[in-house]
Amino acid sequence: MFKEKKLIAGIMLRWLPLNLAALVLLLLWRAETWQNAAIVFLVNALSAFLVGEFIHRNRPLYLKAEQHPLDFTLQIANETLPYLRRGLNEETAAKTVEIIQKIADVAAVAIT
Repeated sequence: MFKEKKLIAGIMLRWLPLNLAALVLLLLWRAETWQNAAIVFLVNALSAFLVGEFIHRNRPLYLKAEQHPLDFTLQIANETLPYLRRGLNEETAAKTVEIIQKIADVAAVAIT
């Protein structure tokens, strides 16, 4: 939610001033209609470029859940929690080691 508000604010900060400047130019400058249209077109092209660049730089990065390294950690924590709640002894340590080896796919695990 906060990221979306930041994105909208960023867009408005880039789009609004340029269009207001174009409006001021149109109101103060007595030019032909085709010149007014050219000014509006150029300002909107520039603002579209700046907004597009801002969106591209601030777009969210989506990762598949199984590709994120934190998922292993959360899965290990979720599966070992019931055993570790009973305290750390030989039985719970052995079960914890089995779970970590299975999920992390490592050769050895040491609990000290």
